[in-house]
Amino acid sequence: MSPRPYRPTLEEVSSTAQILIVEDDDDLRTVVTDLLRQLGYRVASAINGLDALDYLRAHRPPSLIVLDVMMPVMDGVEFCRRRLRDPTLRSIPIFLFTARGQSIANISAVRVLRKPLVVSEFIDAVRSVMEPAATS
Repeated sequence: MSPRPYRPTLEEVSSTAQILIVEDDDDLRTVVTDLLRQLGYRVASAINGLDALDYLRAHRPPSLIVLDVMMPVMDGVEFCRRRLRDPTLRSIPIFLFTARGQSIANISAVRVLRKPLVVSEFIDAVRSVMEPAATS
């Protein structure tokens, strides 16, 4: 079997802090990407957990991963399991997006955010991780 083509995109802005968005919903991924870019972050995106792992193997680790729980190919739960086995990825903070009340116990995440997205809550959560001195 030949290797899968690499598909994540990288959009850079002036900030040195980068956030990886892993979301299969094109509209939500675009909204979150645009919002984070307006806040001054560099944003990379992937459409599922496997694409995210491909991205992480090829690039410097981001400062934060925003991850959907339910995705095709590789969901957020499996991504988190594989992340914990990799010492370079284990320490990256993760926010999990979930639309349902599915069980996400035993998954290492900084925060679980419910869908639909509440923009002010999302911005506060991002700032708490990316700018901890400003929120203390």
